[in-house]
Amino acid sequence: MTEYEQLDILQQAINRGIIDLTTIQQQVADMEREKIIKMHPHKIWQGTDGRWYTYLPDEAKGRVLKVRTTEKAIKNLVYDYWHETLTVYTVKDVFDEWNDRRLEIGKISAATHTRNRQVFKRHFTEFGDNDITTITATMWQDFLEEQIYIHNLKAKAFSNLKTVVRGMLKRAKKNGLIHFNITEMLDDMDVSDRDFATSAVNEEEEIFTEEEYPRVVEYLLKNLDMRNLGILLMFETGIRIGELVTLKYEDFNQEHNAISIKRTETRYKDPETGKYVQEVKEFPKTPAGWRTVLIPDVFSWLYTELRKANTFGEWVLMIDGKRLETYRIRNRLYRICKKLNIPKKSPHKARKTYASILLDNKVDSKMVIGLMGHTNIATTEIHYHRNRKGMDKKLAILNSIPDLNLMNVCSD
Repeated sequence: MTEYEQLDILQQAINRGIIDLTTIQQQVADMEREKIIKMHPHKIWQGTDGRWYTYLPDEAKGRVLKVRTTEKAIKNLVYDYWHETLTVYTVKDVFDEWNDRRLEIGKISAATHTRNRQVFKRHFTEFGDNDITTITATMWQDFLEEQIYIHNLKAKAFSNLKTVVRGMLKRAKKNGLIHFNITEMLDDMDVSDRDFATSAVNEEEEIFTEEEYPRVVEYLLKNLDMRNLGILLMFETGIRIGELVTLKYEDFNQEHNAISIKRTETRYKDPETGKYVQEVKEFPKTPAGWRTVLIPDVFSWLYTELRKANTFGEWVLMIDGKRLETYRIRNRLYRICKKLNIPKKSPHKARKTYASILLDNKVDSKMVIGLMGHTNIATTEIHYHRNRKGMDKKLAILNSIPDLNLMNVCSD
């Protein structure tokens, strides 16, 4: 049955009194009201005082708190505001509603919420002002494909953009603003691997080489303070920097030189102040991050030294009663690299070095992924395993191969 035939039958039913037009109009109005209230980007909640609260946008302050005595009254306020304010549902309206709602219901962390906003700000400067109901699937495809070339995107950055688009379009479809198949739209784009930017990185820049690693460790051993003890622990266990700065002494098992990894640090931008906030999450970066790492026996004294440097603190790494945050450890490692005339390398390069050492020494793959907090050995092999030999070592190896050194034979 066509849409025209359906409308004709409905009109006949109304004319014959089978369906009450007033009832239908009221139902449509109620549905429209609920749709507008669902688009409200802030939580509506009942306080301990029994009253109902929410935030409404404010040009000067960003948002202002509103209070009403009943749930119906607060929803009426929300509806009236958006009914008068929103002439169209822009892409930005839908994005904000989707992103803020996921944060409020605990689907994403504050750090992910901030990262989504950064992705949106980068790509949707003008496109975000468009009425989302007028954008077709083809227009979305054209927009996304253009972003690859406008911003010279790498595959991962494009994947992050698609994740944001997919999420907000699913929300738009749930609210009846779009009707095309989102998965088909994304899958049917004319995009291949060769479209993405690639960066040629020298392996020596990705890890601490066999020459650099002992120099850094020697420096740390000769200059033991709280930050350097932490960096040394990171080198010897391969833990992430966010895991390092959230360690507690209760996480250590001295009998087995083991550390339980239970939490990490996250960073996000506070929408109220505009400042970045470092926050401890009571769970690791990934589900596989829940694990036990081991300290080699030769470095078992690290626990005692850390304890002496911070006897009563809640966190392992503390100075002047405050937990050390990731940027303090990162900046210290950068300064050490500069002092030793080593190319600037991040804590993540120390983690890659640890993984490469394990793999170079033929450690069992299950043990490797367990220590690294990965789900499979392919992740470690592809993204973490690097050749740690410096140029001199590589040249020495080549010089030792008889078939590559026939000059002497030819000259005899």
